[in-house]
Amino acid sequence: MNRRKLIYFLSAFVLIIGCYALNLSYSLFTQNITTENNVVESTIPVINASLEQDTFTIPANSGELLTLKINNTGNTNIQFGVSIPTLPEGIKGYLVEKADNDIVGTLESNTNKEVLVYIENENAEDIEVIFNLDVKYETITFDKESFINSSNIDCVNKIKLLYDSILARAASTEITDETRTILDESFDSSRITGISGETERKLIKAEDDYGTSYVYRGAVKDNYVNFAGFTWRIVRINGDGTIRLILDGTLDKTCVEYNTDKTCKTYAGTTTEFNISYNDNAYVGYMYGFTGGVTSKCLTKGGINEYTVDSSSTYTSKEVCESAGGRWAGTAYETTHINKNSSTIKTNIDTFYETYIENGTTKQYEKYLSDTIFCGDKSLSSSGIGNVSTQLGYGTGSANETYYAGSERLYHSSGLSSITTANPTLKCAEGESNTYSRYTVEEQNRNNVLTNGDLKHPIALLSADELVLAGAWGESGTFTNQSYYLYDAYANVLSYSYWWTLTPYNFSGSSAIEYSSNATTYSLGRNSVYSSGGARPVINLRNDVLIESGNGTKQTTYDEDGNVLTGPYIIK
Repeated sequence: MNRRKLIYFLSAFVLIIGCYALNLSYSLFTQNITTENNVVESTIPVINASLEQDTFTIPANSGELLTLKINNTGNTNIQFGVSIPTLPEGIKGYLVEKADNDIVGTLESNTNKEVLVYIENENAEDIEVIFNLDVKYETITFDKESFINSSNIDCVNKIKLLYDSILARAASTEITDETRTILDESFDSSRITGISGETERKLIKAEDDYGTSYVYRGAVKDNYVNFAGFTWRIVRINGDGTIRLILDGTLDKTCVEYNTDKTCKTYAGTTTEFNISYNDNAYVGYMYGFTGGVTSKCLTKGGINEYTVDSSSTYTSKEVCESAGGRWAGTAYETTHINKNSSTIKTNIDTFYETYIENGTTKQYEKYLSDTIFCGDKSLSSSGIGNVSTQLGYGTGSANETYYAGSERLYHSSGLSSITTANPTLKCAEGESNTYSRYTVEEQNRNNVLTNGDLKHPIALLSADELVLAGAWGESGTFTNQSYYLYDAYANVLSYSYWWTLTPYNFSGSSAIEYSSNATTYSLGRNSVYSSGGARPVINLRNDVLIESGNGTKQTTYDEDGNVLTGPYIIK
């Protein structure tokens, strides 16, 4: 364990300059300071100064992103400046490159401002910091250039946020290289009429459960990310600013250890069934409940985020069950789809996470991850889809044949007729009061969207809707698409020739069937859950993740001084 040393320094000094009719050259004003999750907030309303402090640790050879919030609750516009006094050896401060992020400027009355600064610790020891904030109003003349030069914040070699780098590159009119993805805000993501084109490279907008998402579509060449020792592709910026990544290839073709002759010794995983069991509606789920269409079950938590104990003999009513901290499933649909068990593929995905992301006890990569919704939509399609008059969603046998909502959005318009326009959505099981489809690690209620809190780790699979938005869907006869960035050339030469999504298609009466990415037709496919296919894990990076270098392209190039010019985004 690294030895920690205590460093006392004034880590943020905020100079507020305004033209007030004061007799003194400066006057301290009251401020209320709170710190939480590396966000330091200062409110400056009236006269008299008060100061608080907080302590946090910057790990060895690492850094922390600090968000300074300045609230001007007065009736007068003010100028502000943010500086850091002389730092101890090995500690550096950088301004984060972000629109409207500056250490000097004007703050209008009754408004607030965020300034993002990255504090880097180059020492081999963890540094424990006492964070103080000093705020002043002064009547002196403000020299912006001199202030910046003396601020001890590097405003030239700025640190970049991945989120802003993605959007800035896509929206830029100055970047002309052919690898750039273009921001297309006019694209109708709710109505897909064909596969993406061979030269189509777009960042399109779609609403999700958190807000506006930006989704990569087509033959994208600048969405590569190196993280946790693997290469990933960015699928989208989620509506909360977190960033969804998918592994660039299936686990059985992702090498983690090589022989001396450079052949692969160890792969990150194997091909996998979605579920070994298949003959019940339950098995369409990434997680699932009881088979046989039983009713009235109470689950109590028997392990980490898995309700494995059936205590129905003790808790025989909803009221008694929930008062004991359990989860009640009353109807046959609810008992079938309540998340009691992990699917076969979930177990394999969790193993990958524990081996390479969690990385034993170090957990060195977990701090970069966000607990963002994964959608495995188990809601039912309309009556008549698949020529099924009543969609039950439970039990087994031909009488219990069921089509799930994804089949109606992405495959059938009525009966067994194929749709001519796909209607993908990033809003998960919209309108459903249950949370069976919305997978997260912790239970959440954001934007009035409830999640289940049933995942063991913040990792899962891509939804079929995301696959379609990426470019995989076309009307019958126009499915072939080898150009979109999620096409997996490796899978095409193997016997299984597809990789799994998180989205149920139907229960045929004898087998649960899941959507997949089909390498034979290079597009959206469907496969029985007991067959063996590829697995491509999906994770979400936090919205404040920084990059060390790169512009998202696959090939790394350098300038004459050895600095990276192009290449995958490298997470800092």
